Amino acid sequence: NFMEFIFFFADIYKYDYKKKKLYFYFYGKSRWSNGKNVTAFDFERTFKKAIIPNNSCQCAEILYPIKNAFEIHTNKNKDINSLGVKALNENTLEIELEENISTFLISLTNPCFSPTYEDDNKLLSNGPFYIDEVCEGKFIKVTKNPFYYNSEKKNINSIKFEVEKNFLNQIDKYNE
Repeated sequence: NFMEFIFFFADIYKYDYKKKKLYFYFYGKSRWSNGKNVTAFDFERTFKKAIIPNNSCQCAEILYPIKNAFEIHTNKNKDINSLGVKALNENTLEIELEENISTFLISLTNPCFSPTYEDDNKLLSNGPFYIDEVCEGKFIKVTKNPFYYNSEKKNINSIKFEVEKNFLNQIDKYNE
């Protein structure tokens, strides 16, 4: 549900119809697996990465209602900082739209626009689990994020996903 998604990250949001601007206010409810707060800067980074031309983001077109998004994505505007997404500070994200579009808020629930974190190429998560170990071609282990909302009430501490390239072997393992 849209409202649950918005309020998982942001405590409050408001929309200024005259200025065509959305404001999201973050107050530290969501944290990364290293304990740091998810901030407005994390969301700004995500949106800018998604709209870069020739990036592999399959969802960039969803951002076209944002000011200058279409022009940036189609190489008509090379200034990524002109994108209508700005972290005003750690707690406030401003999104300026080209026009008033009521469905735009729902499009923000697309996983492509979940915040990203940069920390020496470490894989961090703000979800219930983080990637703890990868053994290429064999398994991926995820571990409970101790900073996730209500993590102390979750009974699963880790999950190991075995990687099996052969489909018939997958079926055999499932049947075991």
